[in-house]
Amino acid sequence: MTAPSVYAPATPQKPERKTEPAVKPEPPSAGPAFDPKFEVLVSGNDIVITLMGTSYSVTYFKRKNSPGLFAKDITLKDDPHIPMTSAEFLTGAWKLANDKARELGWIV
Repeated sequence: MTAPSVYAPATPQKPERKTEPAVKPEPPSAGPAFDPKFEVLVSGNDIVITLMGTSYSVTYFKRKNSPGLFAKDITLKDDPHIPMTSAEFLTGAWKLANDKARELGWIV
């Protein structure tokens, strides 16, 4: 029987490494999907856009001799109960208000 060499220390065998294809876990259910429902209301010279079930609302109007719409009563604070920010709401509201204004003949 030979003694282990001083220059070659004995190392334990490394266990065989097995790799399996990664399986991504299902994301947790966040409850019902958010389905925004915009309401468009024309009241006199105003187009009021609201997002049902939220605090989001904005009113658009057209000034005489102006080529486009102006906004007033603008929602600036995010509603913490929904995933949509106020900026995202205003983007959608602007598009809806312009479509309605074209339909009414207010803008070209």
